[in-house]
Amino acid sequence: MTFVLKYDLRLGDIVACLPIADALAKQGHEVLFWCREEYHDIFRCVSYCKPISIQQPGLSTLVDIQVWPDRYNDYRASGRPWQQYVYELAAHYTGIGLDIHTPPRFTDTSVDLDKYGLVSGEYDLVAPYGISQEWRPSRLSFIKQIEAMGMHPQYKVLTPPYPAFSPSAITARKLSDLPGLIQHARKFLTTESSPHTIAAGVRKEWHYFKLPDYNGQEHREYAGGIAV
Repeated sequence: MTFVLKYDLRLGDIVACLPIADALAKQGHEVLFWCREEYHDIFRCVSYCKPISIQQPGLSTLVDIQVWPDRYNDYRASGRPWQQYVYELAAHYTGIGLDIHTPPRFTDTSVDLDKYGLVSGEYDLVAPYGISQEWRPSRLSFIKQIEAMGMHPQYKVLTPPYPAFSPSAITARKLSDLPGLIQHARKFLTTESSPHTIAAGVRKEWHYFKLPDYNGQEHREYAGGIAV
């Protein structure tokens, strides 16, 4: 059987849905992931599903788990964490059940660190930027946590694709480089955004600032993640 998972936007949400695709693929199904084309490159990191931009003709089962905009109000009213809400939708469509703390599985985390001027295990990485989060830790909070973690003074800052503001800033040349960049860092600190979810799939330990938004509905807890 072919399943089409539909989750249109937000990198962190899409990556957090990968365990659903993985579980279906392990049952022997073909899995396609319907999302915006700007996110397709992250699927170079997984072998168990392929991205599409439009619904495919032919026989397939659509698993529409997109929250925004049609389900957004219902999601907020439910009070359930995003992971629980979406995974329950997936279970309704597919019959599979997953632990809501299941991390994404990446089958290819290769990255050319030389192009970034980095050496595996010899750089510390900070990802302070979230695209859609309403609450953000202050710069002072990050500095204090960086010091508490004993990060190297020349730590690198993972930034969105904006002009670099300092020699310490690095931007992933493509989305499929993100898992490798996060994996090979000696120490990693982030917010509860897409780098946090990616870290769950590639690291044994990392630190993150927990989101207080919406009474914790946006919180995503994974083994190895240390909330600060």
